[in-house]
Amino acid sequence: MEHKIIYFKYLAALSMLVYVIYYLTECFRYQFLNGKFTGNLVFNENEILINERKIEIAEIKKIFLRVNDFVGRKRGLTTTTIPMSNGTNNLLDLELKNGEKIKLFFKIEYENQVEELKPLILNLIKIEILTLNEGEKILHERISS
Repeated sequence: MEHKIIYFKYLAALSMLVYVIYYLTECFRYQFLNGKFTGNLVFNENEILINERKIEIAEIKKIFLRVNDFVGRKRGLTTTTIPMSNGTNNLLDLELKNGEKIKLFFKIEYENQVEELKPLILNLIKIEILTLNEGEKILHERISS
């Protein structure tokens, strides 16, 4: 009888160890990147830099920004079954006054990195490319996502 108790204790310990290892490896797993990154995107107060190209805010006719994703964002109720986000589901969609359209996805490394957009958003509101509601939505949509 004592052998059965020891056997069940070892079995329980082994099961617990397997679960802990599984949980730890799943917690730090990120979704796969579908594609690759090419170039740089920088948001400054009065311009957007796409690689080496400078786009002044005065050149922008329309802008749409979706910035609700960041590296490590949980994508479900539990991280043990759904990998965490790689932070690339953020969109910049521009229409310039010359008719050119630019659409690209970009990566945000951490949740509060969106705060770096504030000066640009405020200037876009000031020159009436964005409304106050649109600017507020861009800066605060990450909270509800």
